[in-house]
Amino acid sequence: MHSLNILSSNKEIIIGLFKHAYESNDIELKHIGTRKRKFVETQAIIVSIIHEYFKLTLSQIGHIISKHHATTLHYINLYEDVLCTEKKNRELHEMLSEYVNKKLYGVKGSESYDINSKDNKELKALCKNLILENKKLHANIESIKYLLNV
Repeated sequence: MHSLNILSSNKEIIIGLFKHAYESNDIELKHIGTRKRKFVETQAIIVSIIHEYFKLTLSQIGHIISKHHATTLHYINLYEDVLCTEKKNRELHEMLSEYVNKKLYGVKGSESYDINSKDNKELKALCKNLILENKKLHANIESIKYLLNV
């Protein structure tokens, strides 16, 4: 990560992010770099968090995980389109987001950003819930169209 011009404080946060994610999902050294579902899903969640909190390009994030920028984009879409619908993945994402948020902004960092009585953390959670609800509604519409042969 040294050649990416990432602040050393951010580098430490990103390293900690990987450690927390791997420990939480029981990722062992033998899983790293494989296509095992548990590893790929964990990577997608990590990439989603890095993309959300750090101003890094897809290529820079890809460099961190030793993947092409297209894989980085795929991981982001994978989390947003599929993985966020599973409770265990949402919980891991929330836990990792909280970790990064505290490291970047301090314990009360998210509370200092207030729009209409909602802090940044609440707004992000609300947005993610709305995205999830939208996906569910879209799936319901597609099911109805299928049943009606439209």
